[in-house]
Amino acid sequence: MSNSKTPALVEVLHRVNRLKLRVGGSLTDPTPGQIDPKAIEAADAVVAQAVVEGKERLAEVIDRLTKAWITLRDMPAGAPEDKAREARSAVFFLAHEIKDMAALCGYDLIAEFAESLRDYIDRATLDMDARRVIVQAHVDTLAAALRAGVVGGGDAMAQQLKAAIRAAIEKYR
Repeated sequence: MSNSKTPALVEVLHRVNRLKLRVGGSLTDPTPGQIDPKAIEAADAVVAQAVVEGKERLAEVIDRLTKAWITLRDMPAGAPEDKAREARSAVFFLAHEIKDMAALCGYDLIAEFAESLRDYIDRATLDMDARRVIVQAHVDTLAAALRAGVVGGGDAMAQQLKAAIRAAIEKYR
């Protein structure tokens, strides 16, 4: 503040709330936090359609994951580092996509195995055959669970398989 006797002029700028617009709000609606019910209905319709198409879409992404894994698995030891990183990244992101899609569609077991694969491929080096077997087990389990139509967390056999893969991961970190 200054000691001046003249009052300072202040200009108040009213900025457009861009976030409110992105979530379906209106510039003319003064209520905070209001999302247009039509926007919610449209989003629900998109999610419902994704669930209906879920098994087919999951099959496509699991097929792409299998191909990406084969590319990474069969890469020679002296392959350029950028090619190996690219192949590893493809497996990581496809596993992440499968996790999200499976969780949305109620395939909890598939989501859990996809998350496990994503986390494992991110931190494990594939310099040992045992580590490659662990990745292959994840990929095979994802495909088998989808073919069998396992919805939810799976049965007792699925729980045993999860425990076996967890034990292998712990052993061959």
